Amino acid sequence: MSSLIIKILMFDHLLKKHFRTSLRRSLLDSISLLECRVTSIVQR
Repeated sequence: MSSLIIKILMFDHLLKKHFRTSLRRSLLDSISLLECRVTSIVQR
């Protein structure tokens, strides 16, 4: 149980540490992918 909490805390720390670079970039990538799929579906 405590190890799970530690993992969550470490994950949270990593997210905050790399949020401005990798996480935001991956979020933007996934959002753009979603937009591409939506537009392709709408165009059909």
